[in-house]
Amino acid sequence: MFKAACIIPTKDRAFDLIRLLNSVKDQDVLPQEIIIVDASVTSSLPSEINKGTFNPLNIKYEKAQRACLAAQRNQGVALLGSDIQQVCFLDDDIVFCEGAFRIMDEFWKKAPDQVAGAMFNIINEKRPSVLIFFKKIFCTGSFQRGIVLPSGYNTLMCPAKESIDVQWLVGAGMVFRREIFNEFSFDPWFEGTGLCEDLDFSYRVGRKYRLVVVADAKIEHLTGTVKRRRNVWFGRSQILNRYYFVKKNKELSKILCLWASVGQFLENIALGIMNFSGYYFLRAWGNIVGFFELGKV
Repeated sequence: MFKAACIIPTKDRAFDLIRLLNSVKDQDVLPQEIIIVDASVTSSLPSEINKGTFNPLNIKYEKAQRACLAAQRNQGVALLGSDIQQVCFLDDDIVFCEGAFRIMDEFWKKAPDQVAGAMFNIINEKRPSVLIFFKKIFCTGSFQRGIVLPSGYNTLMCPAKESIDVQWLVGAGMVFRREIFNEFSFDPWFEGTGLCEDLDFSYRVGRKYRLVVVADAKIEHLTGTVKRRRNVWFGRSQILNRYYFVKKNKELSKILCLWASVGQFLENIALGIMNFSGYYFLRAWGNIVGFFELGKV
């Protein structure tokens, strides 16, 4: 038994959540408890849990006090059992590969005290090789993996061929020592699905402790298509949430963040043309909306 609690915030994605729980159930080492914080208006999951559909998983089901990813994560932390040693945050749209929990458990049994956080290796992550030089010009990307640039933009670290130290962790599958939550909590300013909330939390932890991607602990992140009307919101968040993150962390540069945000807008336009996708143009429009609302941050 992995002495970890898995906290899963979710909202209106029953299919994804059930698929995740089934992939956890198939692991050869199981987490000690699973805490689901559900912001859905209605859900059939409680009845499935009561019927024993996901046995032998130990599942606590809680209705979310607020439909906000950061707030749901904090709510889950408040529900932790007293003997939990690690806290694992999962997005509801991931699937575990064989042996992932066992490998993560083995990592934590040997991890030195200065390691505060670790991440499962997302093996289906796509690296934006075509635009990498464009990203370097606008300070939104780098060949260096898993770092946070002075602009506040972060670089990807997955898929990782070997375990590496990084400066931030992806919220889809990250694990922290229990004691960390005596010092840190998620910032509920990041509303809704909370773009950058995982970056903000893990970066603050990473400035004081080590963060590691565990290469052999593998997951797939099966992200669905963002709904059309949500793309404008997403584009707006790309600007506002990033600027808030930079403004909050004083060692980062607001000037470089604004320059990078111009690059983000141009990248959305380029991706729209390259992929013949109107969704990226909607994100670019959301970027413009975000620029005009920067004074509110």
